[in-house]
Amino acid sequence: MSALGAVIGTNISANFSQNQGNISRQSGFSHTISLPLTITCGVLTILANTVICWIIVKKKEFHTSTFYLIFNMAISDCFIMIAASLLIANNYVASIRLLSPSTLTFLCKISPGLNSVSLVSSTYTLTAISMERHYTLIARVRNRSLFHTKTRITLAIGSTWLIGIIMTIPMIILARYNIKTPWMCDIASLSRSFNMTYFMLLFIIAYIIPLITMIIMYSKIIHFLSKNLNTSQAFNSQSHRINQKRHTRIITMLILITVLFFLLSFPLFISFIIVAASGQHFAVYFSRIPPHHVVVLQAGFLITVIACLQNPIIYFSFMPAFRQALPCKCIRSSNSIHNSKSSSNQVTPDNTLRERLQSLS
Repeated sequence: MSALGAVIGTNISANFSQNQGNISRQSGFSHTISLPLTITCGVLTILANTVICWIIVKKKEFHTSTFYLIFNMAISDCFIMIAASLLIANNYVASIRLLSPSTLTFLCKISPGLNSVSLVSSTYTLTAISMERHYTLIARVRNRSLFHTKTRITLAIGSTWLIGIIMTIPMIILARYNIKTPWMCDIASLSRSFNMTYFMLLFIIAYIIPLITMIIMYSKIIHFLSKNLNTSQAFNSQSHRINQKRHTRIITMLILITVLFFLLSFPLFISFIIVAASGQHFAVYFSRIPPHHVVVLQAGFLITVIACLQNPIIYFSFMPAFRQALPCKCIRSSNSIHNSKSSSNQVTPDNTLRERLQSLS
């Protein structure tokens, strides 16, 4: 989700290097902060998502369409952070002119392109997960996945990347290294109408459409789970409390994933639209804004980069199945205590199946 933020953040950092050299030192925001912080977050994000991918591949019980989609989202998150780190590092290298203009031109096109592709893929993977959860829990054919065949899940994952590639083609055209602004990768303004049309379409396709879809899917899921919990007859009070806790945990996880993702990515889309509306190159625009505006925008970028860690944290926090699969004795022992308490409650097979579907979904 930090694809757009990577471009903004690196542009902002470069602005400090070019505009009144001592401004960056006075504000405290510079390559000395943004570069190490982004690389550190990138390493942590890659490690966390690598563990998620390892768990899904290693454990056969996770070989389901939902976890395959989570696997794909973990891959896209890794690509986002790799590209973001490369883009900021590339801007730093460009500012001290260690590479040739032709090499910098290539890197300035690859890094934003990979960022954009991964962002759109991650967005539509989240959308596919919401549709999968809705179908699995609410459809009349219970315990039946929307992507129940290898062909369907392959097409679903491939479609997320195909949409990302198509939407990124204009970004690759616009991204460039301008010798007149050698301190940063630039995004050119071919014309006000072209840039506005592209970034508005990007906002609608990569943000508005997935947002509406996920709101509808998750609203139906929450309504179904709430109604199912309220109308079901528990076999004993303790079993009822366990179901209620799982119900609350699932709803909280859905709300966190949705709200954080769209809340943190919204300013990035708007920033691109604002710059496009100005009719200026990104390098020119960011070199002319007041320093305090630069500080605010860079702080927003850094928060967005840190937010790339949100998905692994949320899944490990709210999904016991992931925690139980971790190769850590302390975590497994705490989970075994919790499971031993839960196993003492006798429930019917149908209820157990429903709880498992809820916890895995």
